[in-house]
Amino acid sequence: MTDCILQNTLLNPDEYPLRDAASEKKYNFSLNQARARARLNKNKLLQGQTIYCVEKVHGGFDAFKSIIETNGGQCALFRGRPGVALGSRRTTDEIGQVNTAAQREDVYLISGTDKAHIRLWPRFRKMARDSRKVPRIVRADWLLDIAMSQEWRWTDSLELKEEDVPITE
Repeated sequence: MTDCILQNTLLNPDEYPLRDAASEKKYNFSLNQARARARLNKNKLLQGQTIYCVEKVHGGFDAFKSIIETNGGQCALFRGRPGVALGSRRTTDEIGQVNTAAQREDVYLISGTDKAHIRLWPRFRKMARDSRKVPRIVRADWLLDIAMSQEWRWTDSLELKEEDVPITE
């Protein structure tokens, strides 16, 4: 930005790659590798995926919808209404790689740990299982992690389960 001001013009951003060693270490990814993967997948990391999101998720539904759609996926608001069929699965990605069986069969709900969110989890699990899918209820960090790294990644710490949520009265 300083160079743009000094030269009074917009400069080529490719000549100024983002560097953030602290975040790369903290989130266990490489910006250079993420940039390379982003070029390969052409904003289609989530192509063919429908990611569900609770309405009042921390960070805002619209922000998550934007991230999902920017990466080629569809975002659906999940309110727990009965009779809704869950989205289709993809079998190959844009560069022709076959996705893992787990990735094809899993269906994701981005949620928080508010009581209103937790009440939706059993309905989401039932709908997923009725559609022969594996329900994954995840923290918002799951989406941020795969969007930043530009690859499908999983860590069990991103999955939400009732037994992991502190009981508050």
